[in-house]
Amino acid sequence: TYNEGYIVDKNGYFLQGWAADSTGAVSSASPLQSLRVDSEAFNASGGAAASATTTASISMNIPTTTAAGGTISPKGSFYDANGDAQSFGLTWTKNAANLEWGMTVHPDNGTSASTGTFTFDSDGTLAAGTTTPISITGGGVTTEFDLDISNVSSLGEVYHYLDYKKDGRASGVLDSFTFDSSGKIIGRFTNGIEQPLYKIPLATFVNADGMDRIQGNLFKNSSTSGEATLIEVRAEGSGAAAYYEFAEFIPFAHEISNVNLQNEFSNMIMTQLAYNSSATVFKTADEMTKAAASLKV
Repeated sequence: TYNEGYIVDKNGYFLQGWAADSTGAVSSASPLQSLRVDSEAFNASGGAAASATTTASISMNIPTTTAAGGTISPKGSFYDANGDAQSFGLTWTKNAANLEWGMTVHPDNGTSASTGTFTFDSDGTLAAGTTTPISITGGGVTTEFDLDISNVSSLGEVYHYLDYKKDGRASGVLDSFTFDSSGKIIGRFTNGIEQPLYKIPLATFVNADGMDRIQGNLFKNSSTSGEATLIEVRAEGSGAAAYYEFAEFIPFAHEISNVNLQNEFSNMIMTQLAYNSSATVFKTADEMTKAAASLKV
């Protein structure tokens, strides 16, 4: 159809390959298919699909000198199941007990009953791996994720908001793609995800010299060449030892020649000009030498 785009060779033949699943994994046992790479082909699953936040982390320092009842209110964000970015506030309140703080969650859009109480060590830190569950409901969607607060400290007199990270992503569409040396076609999506879309196999023959030439460098299997055997370059899970057990792809190389005529002509012209200039210098020097030799005292 008019809005479907496929990879073809210079002769117009469709390139075939194994399609990756929604996680980017490729199986050589799957059937070959034509490689469709338009944005409509990857707009609902895989790297294009929205993903809700499941983990987040915050790094900051809250002053240990804060009086009981005093508050610190950093901000955070998350992606819901629809891929929409949402913001929320974390209100940390100094309790009467020494080194103890309470935490409540205040979404910008929605509600949350998530709370927590944390007691810092005498050195102003929390135990490594300290997390707190957060659940926020808004727009009919409930998002639950674990917030890592092990990098929150309570030291000194100054509040420092250092960092906030989260996983999850918005939905996207295929923006571009590239090839690697194992034959994978890597898709780049507008939401920042890069993920394999296909993997191209190599075909081997018992007698490659027996193939029928159709035209140029286009060949077809024959009775003397035998049927094609598909080889997966750098097979999934094979490890580094089997990376180049048979062959590899060379992305972005010219199919017939690696010579760029535009660059070569430019280099040839520059070389010719340099040669002419050098020849002129030698000729001038020779004429000056002859003139000097003919001078009489």
